[in-house]
Amino acid sequence: MSRNSNFALAQGLSTRLETLYNPFTHSARCIEFSDNRSNPKFEEKGCRYLGKNDARKEVTGLGVDGCLITEGTKCDFLLLVCAKPRNNAYFVELEALVHSLRGSLVQGKSPVEESI
Repeated sequence: MSRNSNFALAQGLSTRLETLYNPFTHSARCIEFSDNRSNPKFEEKGCRYLGKNDARKEVTGLGVDGCLITEGTKCDFLLLVCAKPRNNAYFVELEALVHSLRGSLVQGKSPVEESI
């Protein structure tokens, strides 16, 4: 999938979620990145998620908490990975991860890493 189609997918999802949850925001502002970066990352409140994208797949990062969704239970970010034969979506919640891994992860010191 090309960068443009990945961006269009992200905008479409963003627009749909925006209509459901907050019709007054602009979907383009929720897109953190849309490219084939080798290390997509999200940071918030001293926590960091770091993806490993060695295959340089097309990835799009969206801010969810406070952007796509402003009320109720929600994750912090959404990472869309567009690659044949199938696409993947990763829901990223940083603060809850720190609380659940308290013994092995020091908040703000160690990133969470995952191959995508």
